[in-house]
Amino acid sequence: LMFTSRLEDALAAADADPANRAMIGGVIVDGTEERALVVRARTYWPVVILGCPLEDPPTPSVDADNEGALHAVTRHVIEQGHRRIGFIGGVPGYNVSRERQAGFLRALIESGLAPTPGWTIEGDFTTESGRRVAAAILACSSRPTAIVCANDGMALGALQAAEAAGVQVPQDLSIAGCDDLAAAAVVRPRLTTARVPREEIGRLAFARLHEMIRGHLPSSVHKTLLPVPLVVRESVRP
Repeated sequence: LMFTSRLEDALAAADADPANRAMIGGVIVDGTEERALVVRARTYWPVVILGCPLEDPPTPSVDADNEGALHAVTRHVIEQGHRRIGFIGGVPGYNVSRERQAGFLRALIESGLAPTPGWTIEGDFTTESGRRVAAAILACSSRPTAIVCANDGMALGALQAAEAAGVQVPQDLSIAGCDDLAAAAVVRPRLTTARVPREEIGRLAFARLHEMIRGHLPSSVHKTLLPVPLVVRESVRP
């Protein structure tokens, strides 16, 4: 097996010497890798993708149910009585960003709500972008009563922005995230979020790759989505 943070380096080594290629039994790659690199890797080794699957050639993948995660978080916020809900999205063009925003929008639509353009803004998954975008939302003359963030990092930034603006969470504003980072359980107020099963994703990806190396993976196995349970804490309230 090959463990590397750069698929390009592994391919360069394989291209340089067939012996290097033979030393690698298979690779697990991140879903943000360039498609062309993943296609090249598929010509050498069995490949499992963490994240968005490759359709051509079909390549098994393991991922969290990102759409389901944000749907559950947003539905919980709505069930607490919120109707004026902002959203801080992820990096434009990333599959995880599209999926999580789709879950947010689906929950709104199911409740007869619609996103407000001034409260629905893209971030980049960093805490700083969450702080910056939340500050812009809170500067609007009409504020939301809740902000759902596409990950915990941006939710932590939103908490910072609320404190800087003198807005109390959750008394004046509810904030929720996704991923269940360690910080989500220790920040005050503790963050309502959804727990991405990172260790389980890694274990299952390794098992899938091991099956492929042994030639035992059924052809029907392609994309595996793992459930992302809601974690209710103190940052969201009616």
